[in-house]
Amino acid sequence: MDRDRFARITKTSLEGKEVLTPNFSPLIQNERELDIYLQRTLSPKDNEHLGTFVMRIFDAYNILLPLIRTKNQVDIEGKPIPSLYSDFLEKTVFFIDPATEYLKYDFYFYKFLQLARRVRFPRPIMTYLRGRENRKKNSGPKFYKKWKNKEHKDFWYKLDRDQRRRNDLITDYFDLESRFETKILIPPMPIVENVGLLDIAIRINDISKALAINRGECATYFLLSKKILRNEKIIDKIIDYLVGDPSKLTIFKFKNLTLWTTGSLIERESFRKLMQELSKIRKYKKEKLFMLLEASLQSFPSASYGFDIVSSSMRLLDIDSSFGHSGYGGYFNEDILWNIDYEKLPEIMMNNGGRLPCPCNVCRKITLDNAKRELLYNGRKITFDEWYEHRRGHNLFVMNSLMKMIHKAVEEKHVELIREKLINSEIRNLKVLIPRFYQ
Repeated sequence: MDRDRFARITKTSLEGKEVLTPNFSPLIQNERELDIYLQRTLSPKDNEHLGTFVMRIFDAYNILLPLIRTKNQVDIEGKPIPSLYSDFLEKTVFFIDPATEYLKYDFYFYKFLQLARRVRFPRPIMTYLRGRENRKKNSGPKFYKKWKNKEHKDFWYKLDRDQRRRNDLITDYFDLESRFETKILIPPMPIVENVGLLDIAIRINDISKALAINRGECATYFLLSKKILRNEKIIDKIIDYLVGDPSKLTIFKFKNLTLWTTGSLIERESFRKLMQELSKIRKYKKEKLFMLLEASLQSFPSASYGFDIVSSSMRLLDIDSSFGHSGYGGYFNEDILWNIDYEKLPEIMMNNGGRLPCPCNVCRKITLDNAKRELLYNGRKITFDEWYEHRRGHNLFVMNSLMKMIHKAVEEKHVELIREKLINSEIRNLKVLIPRFYQ
């Protein structure tokens, strides 16, 4: 649609559905979050830069599959039975995250194991998972961690040498993804920690495109350890591959990426270089789309420069930990691009006429009891469940608003405003991700 120096906006098509970029694609992890997102998309405004979502494959099996079965039901005359979810799924683009990092990481290992048992993954992966489960139960933490790191690499190296079993894993994944009626297939990947695993990832990407013929559109996918941002050789090799890659959609995921923290200077510079190269590719391959999963607080600058679609959890935190899952979670402030502790909100509201600093319909419903310094909803102290829903609804509004800001800055040829917003925020370290000189 338009471009201003390093940034661009597009109106593109995925699965025959229109997507306006930059686009925010929330990671949905349970039924409640799906309901919150559905309600936001039903709003007549403030959702134009949404319209997509991401779901990990083990969550999709429990959440999406029942809805798809319901969507395909017909009445006695053979006509589809209309429902809110059916209409929502028909017009929304969703991406099924293979989540293969949990072959190594512990946080959602048992969710992955449960899925593998239900759908009967190929023998090599089941053997690996059972062995890891036994080691986890019967070994000390130090020995288990050392064994797990070695065994995970050996699993992918052995799989790479066995063409039949490697292809079986890819096709089994594609079969499962197709059950969710998605036409965008994402291949299962090793988490890249060295050049050898990157070579395997590149081969899987190439083979997956051939195996996806007559099934759907295969995305190119790189699942990366954040430490590879310190390895210039790996970043250069990925860029070289993408220059000749025919896929329309390329997806990146850097696990537990926190570029705003002190001590991440090298990683920030490497990430900026990657986005710069992606931006160059988009100049001469205008149909190319780049997507970043688990972007967290990097979502805003990433959507401004190298990526067309950015995804984060509805908490806007993507680190695999229990932090933020209990108690009253933080409140994302659009002005400072930061999650404010819930305990600090009464003071902020007292200095803002008793209101939260956001005009969205969710925040307008919340007031303050000045005497008790408590947040109120419908005249009483807001409950944990109410706050759970409200902050997620608010975050969707804010992310759509930030995508609109980028869109407007490009349209009006004022992309320098993006860097200025970062400079005035709590993540000002990320200003280096955006070019200082606007060539």
